[in-house]
Amino acid sequence: MKNRFLLSLLCLASTARAEVKLPPLFTDHRVLQRSIAAPFWGTALPGERVTVRFAGQTLSAVADKTGRWEVRLAPLAASAESRDLVAQSSNSITIHDVVVGDVWLASGQSNMDSPLSSGTAAAALPEANDKLLRFFTVTKAIAADPQAEPKGKWDPSDPTVAKGFSAVAYFFAQELRRTQNVPVGILRSSWGGTPIRTWMSLPSLQQPPPLAKTVAEWEAALAKHNATKDQPQLMEAYYKDMKDWETNVEPAYKAARKAYDAEAAAAKAAGQPVPPSPQPSRPEPAIPDPISMPSASKRPQVPTITFNAMIAPLAPYAIKGVIWYQGEADASKGEEYRAHLPRLIGGWRALWTQGDFP
Repeated sequence: MKNRFLLSLLCLASTARAEVKLPPLFTDHRVLQRSIAAPFWGTALPGERVTVRFAGQTLSAVADKTGRWEVRLAPLAASAESRDLVAQSSNSITIHDVVVGDVWLASGQSNMDSPLSSGTAAAALPEANDKLLRFFTVTKAIAADPQAEPKGKWDPSDPTVAKGFSAVAYFFAQELRRTQNVPVGILRSSWGGTPIRTWMSLPSLQQPPPLAKTVAEWEAALAKHNATKDQPQLMEAYYKDMKDWETNVEPAYKAARKAYDAEAAAAKAAGQPVPPSPQPSRPEPAIPDPISMPSASKRPQVPTITFNAMIAPLAPYAIKGVIWYQGEADASKGEEYRAHLPRLIGGWRALWTQGDFP
């Protein structure tokens, strides 16, 4: 009796583990890239067979020893028809309202991050009602190693949700909708104030000849990260100090900065010397682990860490190409940027293995 009970528990545990799971990229309202063999993947119990059905195609794959499986849909023509995509094994998952068109990755800093609700772009919101223009907004995150899954969700455009879309990416997508007359999906992965090095893959930094300065910066940050992993009290103390700083120092500092900006503008207009800028009553606490989420007033600076968390997990989702809008964070590093940008492009193309997409 006891053995039978234990066997029942093992069977229940096995059944729970065997369920097919899909990454957040595969949710309702998604857009599939047309005219390309589009990868579709997920997890299951190692050795489990998964069957995928969409648009008359039926494909199957067996999960590898890590539990990952992948199929590639044969190239599809653009279609605005809302269809279901089904992944089935011991359980079944149905993704509703799947269309086929062009998918673009939109990345960069505040240029790309600025929402449609800001400034003059907000005038477009009342007309932002297009169910075939869809955004997958990647949640801001950083990581020391390339991650398997991005966080985020798909949203069709309407005036309510579109206010959070990237303004630049929205107008780009809107123009494609007008000129190409196909559904358009945007994978929006951006973060204001970030330099280009945070968006680059480690192999692109290390390829011959290696970018020695940037690689050294990465190695120093990784050493600090590893040194703090086993000392959780350091980050606990940081978050406590940060909360105190944000409560007791930051409000007065922000008010002083606002008054200073107005004073400085008036001085410039009058041709008078600009007074020195105010400083907080005490400096903002320094984060002990540079590969941890920074405070709201800071931005990731360490090489590769936004690539690892916000770009790597998107591949190999089939895309048409990339739009990149970034530069102010590197405005004083023109020569360095000249070396970095081609490597970023090469690193992203290598990640997707789709060839030299635009």
